[in-house]
Amino acid sequence: MGAKGGIPDSLSTPQKGAFNAWIRLKFVDGGSAVMRIPMPGKTMFPAEKIQREVAVMRFLADKTSISLPLVLHSGAAEESPDGLGPFIIMEFIEHECDLVDALNTPDIPYEERPILDPCISNERLHFIYGQMADIMLARCLFQRLAREGQLSKYGNQGPFPLVNDDFRPANVLSNAKFQVTGTVDWEFTYAGPCEFAYSAPAWLLLELPE
Repeated sequence: MGAKGGIPDSLSTPQKGAFNAWIRLKFVDGGSAVMRIPMPGKTMFPAEKIQREVAVMRFLADKTSISLPLVLHSGAAEESPDGLGPFIIMEFIEHECDLVDALNTPDIPYEERPILDPCISNERLHFIYGQMADIMLARCLFQRLAREGQLSKYGNQGPFPLVNDDFRPANVLSNAKFQVTGTVDWEFTYAGPCEFAYSAPAWLLLELPE
């Protein structure tokens, strides 16, 4: 259930990832939202990062079928509580897990994850990677380039599709059946050459490249 607004009910314990800290706000009427703030010292130009991510999310929501959280508000550090930093307030996407959980080797220690399950079935691989491909190909410029047969041409004349350096299974949320419910973390998205699509994704085996 997304954010409906209304009377605040409770705040979750603040959480942090690699680049951002966030806190979830629940409303009496069942709605839920997330406030996310870049962690100090983790990113250069945090205000620009927030502006870029909001612009990308709104563009993708308007032009593609990708499931994204609705951006409710964003602002500068001066507008945030106690001047903590620039921020985004967005709807909370209900989910049980992310797609790493669908691909990860069961029962390995958390500090060793993720490692692609060597016994994973072909059916699950096709299902999970098929959903990842759907998200990548849903970007409108990729669709148009593919229709026009331009993806196989080299050059620097453009057009330049959106490239997200942080697009990976951990940022794709899903329900208990590993069906995608939403995608998050679009802050490292930019316009890049279509030739980037020729490289196999670094996340394909879940492990970081050497």
